[in-house]
Amino acid sequence: MDILAIIDDTQRVGGGIRALGVGNLDLSQLLQREARYFQKHSKRMQYQTFVENGYHIGSGLIESACKHVVAQRCKQASMKWSEVGINAILFWRCLLKSEAWETFWDKQAQNAA
Repeated sequence: MDILAIIDDTQRVGGGIRALGVGNLDLSQLLQREARYFQKHSKRMQYQTFVENGYHIGSGLIESACKHVVAQRCKQASMKWSEVGINAILFWRCLLKSEAWETFWDKQAQNAA
């Protein structure tokens, strides 16, 4: 069985993680938490299924695209950005493009009240 199929079987992974902590209370508690993570996020961990359906499961493709897009936008003629400045602009742009703008400001208003 390949590694993607094993990871897809989150019940088996969770059981295996729990078995590692037998006889050691501190380790057992830590491993219980890790096993719960696998079970809680099992729908996101169907890697073999995702690969079979043509999805990319690594982050490299997205990270590379982000790096190039951001670099192109920030290095246009006469542009000079500090790291703090560009991070601030990217934060606001991400809020706007992810349609989280209203949610962000609603939370700000709640926190201020």
